[in-house]
Amino acid sequence: MILIVGLGNPGKEYHQSRHNIGFTIADRLNKELGNLNPVIKFNSELVRLFFEGLELLIIKPLAYMNNSGNPVSRIIRHFGDEIDRMLVLHDDLDIEFGTIRFKSGGGTGGHNGLESIVSYLKTDDFDRLRFGIGRPPAHIDPAEFVLAGFKRKELKELDYLTSRSCDAIRDYIRYGIEYAMNVYNRTG
Repeated sequence: MILIVGLGNPGKEYHQSRHNIGFTIADRLNKELGNLNPVIKFNSELVRLFFEGLELLIIKPLAYMNNSGNPVSRIIRHFGDEIDRMLVLHDDLDIEFGTIRFKSGGGTGGHNGLESIVSYLKTDDFDRLRFGIGRPPAHIDPAEFVLAGFKRKELKELDYLTSRSCDAIRDYIRYGIEYAMNVYNRTG
């Protein structure tokens, strides 16, 4: 089973924020794979489905970003050895808007959701899909920037970019992290 974790904050006020791009991509992936009926379990929205013979568990933790490790760890404890690998979908300030990058393990880059997951799991040995949201202008606090909505111009591109992210995730599912990094980290 592949566990796919879309990071974001619960609540309507965060729905279209930059920090919730992980939720947005997870929702899009569920839609494209034909499952729009998540169940609430382990303080997460959870969808269990099959794609090309592989079992997927797509979740959106319903804890706030800085405590997302709690529901993720509960799911991992419950499913245990059934989970072969995990991919976390999250925003990244250090990457230009709309650029995606896969990463296997390593640091958190100061991302509170990743820090929470690493803290709860006691490991950083999991895969990530980093979605670039760009840097804020100098006069805007990064914490405010990530919680703000996308600009009008960015919103126009978001449908295409989330679809492209789902294409990349399908390739990750089929071929693994090395393939995904070789293909998508090179082309943006």
